[in-house]
Amino acid sequence: VRLEVFSPVAFSSIVVEPDKRVRLHPEKKSGLLLNLSGGGALISTTDRATEGEYMLMKFDIKGFDALTSVLGKVKRVETS
Repeated sequence: VRLEVFSPVAFSSIVVEPDKRVRLHPEKKSGLLLNLSGGGALISTTDRATEGEYMLMKFDIKGFDALTSVLGKVKRVETS
């Protein structure tokens, strides 16, 4: 099941340091969450994303509270 959402999304890349410490990249990115399913989310953004990187996301779904600290992994990047 895939839910069409069309909601603003904010996200930050997660950086793994050489000594294995994890931190959020200070750059805040944004876009539009187009749809959401149990297997993933489709986001449209003009910000850079790299396949394999992890990110922390925040978005709203109409009728629910904001979802914060949603962990995701970039599986596919398409440019137009």
